[in-house]
Amino acid sequence: MEQKKIYEVAVYLRKSRDEASKDEDVLLKHETDLTDLVRKTNWR
Repeated sequence: MEQKKIYEVAVYLRKSRDEASKDEDVLLKHETDLTDLVRKTNWR
């Protein structure tokens, strides 16, 4: 089976109830991690 290449992606951020009580900005960390992955893999 031929593997399809990914060119464009969407980043979805969601704050769960478990994360709501943390002081650290969890969404910012998730966004940073995901956008780093997007850049590293040359996605748009």
